[in-house]
Amino acid sequence: MKGVTRLVHEAAQAWNAGQHRAFVRGAANLEAGQRRRLERYLAAAESTRFGREHGLRAGMGWEAFAAHLPPQSYADLAPYAERQRAGAAGELCHDCARYQPTSGSTAARKWIPYNGALLAEFDAAVGPWLFDVARRFPRTKTGRHYWSLSWLPTELRGQVQTTDDRELFPWWKRLALAGTSAVPGAVARAATVDAALLATATHLAATAELSLISVWSPTFFLALLGSLGKNREKVAESLARGAWWDAATPTACPRAPRAAALLRGWDGRVDAAFFRELWPKLALVSAWETGSSGPWAEELKAALPQAQFQGKGLWATEGVLTIPLGGQHVLAAGSHFYEFRCLDTGKILPAWGLREGQQVQPLLTTGGGFWRYALDDRMRVSGSFGEAPALTFLGRLRGTDLVGEKLSDEVAAGLLRDVARRFSRRAVTFLAVRGEPSRPSHYALLVDGDARDAAGIARYCEERLREHHHYQLARELGQLGPAAALATERAVDLYMAINQRRGMVSGDIKPEPLLLVEEAALAGARGGLA
Repeated sequence: MKGVTRLVHEAAQAWNAGQHRAFVRGAANLEAGQRRRLERYLAAAESTRFGREHGLRAGMGWEAFAAHLPPQSYADLAPYAERQRAGAAGELCHDCARYQPTSGSTAARKWIPYNGALLAEFDAAVGPWLFDVARRFPRTKTGRHYWSLSWLPTELRGQVQTTDDRELFPWWKRLALAGTSAVPGAVARAATVDAALLATATHLAATAELSLISVWSPTFFLALLGSLGKNREKVAESLARGAWWDAATPTACPRAPRAAALLRGWDGRVDAAFFRELWPKLALVSAWETGSSGPWAEELKAALPQAQFQGKGLWATEGVLTIPLGGQHVLAAGSHFYEFRCLDTGKILPAWGLREGQQVQPLLTTGGGFWRYALDDRMRVSGSFGEAPALTFLGRLRGTDLVGEKLSDEVAAGLLRDVARRFSRRAVTFLAVRGEPSRPSHYALLVDGDARDAAGIARYCEERLREHHHYQLARELGQLGPAAALATERAVDLYMAINQRRGMVSGDIKPEPLLLVEEAALAGARGGLA
């Protein structure tokens, strides 16, 4: 079996090598490749409702295209996406295979059309990255891999065509992934999020030859490790017998006496020595590590020190921005057409017009029918790969403004760091709690642990926030209530629950320093954990 796994890895590497070569060729002549891609999109747009209504046509060229069509938000594209999802053909694109749910600052739930062209564009980014991974981290080719699935809220299970990210790839890559995966894709068919998470943890615990973990958010995998600790006795019993505790679990239960014995001797705490023994061959962990994910990435590195760590590129449900290559995060130039708004001047530039040091906001045009779609991300041009720019993710552009106080993510992130240093407590996020008639809006720091020092933490946060003119004014006018500190031993679980109520999928939840939440939604999330 080990020999077969190695052969599958080698075959996949050969397939990915061709995509890597194509990527390198494209990066060497960025402008020509990007202009050709835009021309293909414009030609295809003539047969879509969006294209006809917005006067898009072949031969426009980037300059005329940029002057003719303003940047688009999801609100601009939503009527077309919703009609197409309801059955109308050719609203945004053709050949639509699935609709992927996500959330954002302007919509509780967005449905992104995934057609054949967009799936190929994702694959064009994955291939070069995987080739580079295997070349730079050769031990990943000796074992099995865990690729995070698209974690759906429980209420959406059964409404979406597939929740297995491997369905994004061509059939031959799906075969290769199936032959090297530690967790069967059928786990995605579990009836609830909790059932899928626990089945995932069980399969991972059984896989002594695990060599690569690829997830999006480090908080997700830390929560999965916590779930394994809390349920270690149940998991150990299943692994010892090779039979699930719940007959409805949609995969065969692995039998792993060695893992069962390790779990029975574990106290359940996240401990590097235990995970080194459980997964001795783990070579690489891939997850977000930039922006507000940084502290959580460090915690995950400490839990799994036997593995090297690689920060993810920037991906959105709508498209891919960057992939890790040669130690940089390089624009995925072979995937979509890219433009960038310079945050200093407001001018929109094509990818070939960027200069090192600029801070920019990306705009995507994709084969899935999204046109000049503005992502809410701040990036810095940090280098180059051929003619393709390398970009570093700095954080989100948005802040919160409940009553005119205008607080930014940067202010919140600084306070999180200062609270952690001053009180030796893990600060998870600042909640901007939109109040109800009986209680004014206010800010609450979600902090890990018991209520010890909570009153002191709240006073410290209030003092620091009052340093900002508009917050001080809002407090004096009675528009905002005083800052609070919400201390709980399940702070991370509560953060995940709040985001799931906003429509986000578990595996995609990023650590954000500042999060807007309704009072009723916060109460509901707390009640759901009780």
